[in-house]
Amino acid sequence: MSLRIALVIDKYDPAKGGAEGYVRGLALGLADRGHDVSILARDTAPEPDDRITVIPISAPRHPKWMRLLGFVRGVENIAADGNFDVVHGVGYNTGVTLLNPHSGVEQSW
Repeated sequence: MSLRIALVIDKYDPAKGGAEGYVRGLALGLADRGHDVSILARDTAPEPDDRITVIPISAPRHPKWMRLLGFVRGVENIAADGNFDVVHGVGYNTGVTLLNPHSGVEQSW
């Protein structure tokens, strides 16, 4: 059974590590298993693997609270319209079906 999966992260660059590298590895693993994978991000770089769709989320750059609010609302709107089976969020998110709190957990740990 193939699922439509959205992976949500504020910034996405497939060349980076950390949370971005985690999301890319997860996306590739899901695509390898035949799932339809989209990455929703505010700040994006081109994804070289054509099995992964990157959907940019428009949000104001300043002030920070408007950037966060615009990103969260943009994700909620696309997730509601995208007919995704799973919306997996990394970091600051609402409206997701699965939250992986990558941002800041290292400090608590």
